[in-house]
Amino acid sequence: MGGYGSGRRPGKNKQDILPCVDLRLLRRKGALTNGRVSVLRCFRNDQYIGETKVTVAEDKIILEYWAQPSAAKSCLYITSVNLTYTPCHFGGVRPWMLCPGCHRKVLILYAGSTCFRCRHCFRLTQLSDL
Repeated sequence: MGGYGSGRRPGKNKQDILPCVDLRLLRRKGALTNGRVSVLRCFRNDQYIGETKVTVAEDKIILEYWAQPSAAKSCLYITSVNLTYTPCHFGGVRPWMLCPGCHRKVLILYAGSTCFRCRHCFRLTQLSDL
């Protein structure tokens, strides 16, 4: 069974290692209304690693990520993400974020060291793929 090159590929990271902004969670909490500001706190292994301030404008959201990799060092970066909508079959619309890197319609953006991107840009695998 198997053979040369078969099996798991090393080098890909799992999705749960980076802080993220999930549009489904924001929608459930009613945070996608114009002018609304929400704060998402990020934890890894019960340790605070940063927070994301989400400001909703008309057809975009502004993500301000405050990363705190260590107590002595912290950084802030701001990304504007365009929103697009697709119609649903039984009425209503479904919101999507357009990835600032590849312009794909995505529901989740991940915070890297200096920017927000989708899992395809960061080459992240889904947890079920490992």
